[in-house]
Amino acid sequence: MFSGNWNTNEFDMNEILKASLATFELGILEPMAQILGGVVIFDMNGFTLQHAYQITPKVVSTIFDLTVYSIPMKTYAIHIINESWVFETVFNLFKPFLGSRYNEMMLG
Repeated sequence: MFSGNWNTNEFDMNEILKASLATFELGILEPMAQILGGVVIFDMNGFTLQHAYQITPKVVSTIFDLTVYSIPMKTYAIHIINESWVFETVFNLFKPFLGSRYNEMMLG
């Protein structure tokens, strides 16, 4: 997932969640993914304050629930790369609300 490609003037958070779900559904069509599971990589390059304004605790919870519980495939880890200070600040605000299971998965 590449957050920097998200034009907040054209697409709201619901559109991003729909696109993410469609991407996951395509991933589970791969036979090896059905057997082995997968790793999620969020590339936060280009994440700005405009993106941060779209993120609420409910959105963060929904993203992780989709990733971990709603997809019939094992998610082994969630990696976050190219974090900006904006993302790091927002993530640190919401991290306590995610729970221990999510925090254990966060390797990036």
